Amino acid sequence: MGSTLIRDADSDDIAGILRVTERSWNSAYSEILSTETIDQTISELHEGDATLQLIEREDVASFVAERGEDIVGYLSGGPSTDETVARLGALYVDPDVWNDGIGTELLQTFEEHCRQQGVELIQFSVLDENEIGLSFYRKHGYTETEERTTDRFGEPITERVFRGEVE
Repeated sequence: MGSTLIRDADSDDIAGILRVTERSWNSAYSEILSTETIDQTISELHEGDATLQLIEREDVASFVAERGEDIVGYLSGGPSTDETVARLGALYVDPDVWNDGIGTELLQTFEEHCRQQGVELIQFSVLDENEIGLSFYRKHGYTETEERTTDRFGEPITERVFRGEVE
């Protein structure tokens, strides 16, 4: 286990972010979602400059976890419709380094960013059957506030909405 640097994401990180996202999706969701849904989601992330546009937005916080020259984690989050609530949009860690504390470091960095911005709550959704994600967020003090079903490429998906105070 090497040392990990958490820093702001930049345009040079796009390939690493997409690699981590794809590996994470395939590992975490392969038994939850159809291969087609996972592939379409990954394809959507690779299309155009969607990820680049996200990390270049001033109102969105984007962080990477770096070990050596490799991106091993990624987090992005930003404003919601209420300025006192931030939305955590993505937190992905390469499956080869799950349980190394990288997700925790990324989350704590985002929480500190939110504190500095005067945000009071962080909210996000986790797929209902994503036991890895559900236990991670519960362990970090986030609580479920509701359950909802959405549609992803024609596949119904149940999500749990989590919320937590920024302390």
